[in-house]
Amino acid sequence: MRRFFSTIFLFGLLSSCSLLEDDLPEPITDEVLGKYLYKYSTGQVEALSLKSDSTYEQLVYLNESNYLNEGKPILTNNSKWSVSGKDIRFENWLMCSDFGLSFDTVKYQPNLSGYSGVFWRKPNKYRKDYKLYFYYENGYVFTKQKDSIPIYHDRNSR
Repeated sequence: MRRFFSTIFLFGLLSSCSLLEDDLPEPITDEVLGKYLYKYSTGQVEALSLKSDSTYEQLVYLNESNYLNEGKPILTNNSKWSVSGKDIRFENWLMCSDFGLSFDTVKYQPNLSGYSGVFWRKPNKYRKDYKLYFYYENGYVFTKQKDSIPIYHDRNSR
């Protein structure tokens, strides 16, 4: 009986290690390039385009309809991004929300700040899309777009 429980424990330990390994950031490749979206619970859409010349464009739209119809963004920002190991850094990132109580609402007066510690993950058996994780704990995660239909991060997934 003891051997049975030891085997179950060992299997559980190995499974959890596999899940932890899945949660590690990916090495950055050219696949990271492209357009990513984040949707605030208040309806605003933040679009991020990573370009091959190490620049990015950050746009915030009033709502999804405005984004889809290529309306004028309510906020725009352009700057540079870089990679250090598996960490992505953004110069002059437009901080659109506070990561406190009201993190999911666009601020009235956003500010520019350096932002590092962003990591990237490829699709796998747990995740069907490419993701940029800015702040995993509160769901500030951008999903790479495949076509004209917006895809957003499911806060119940990794």
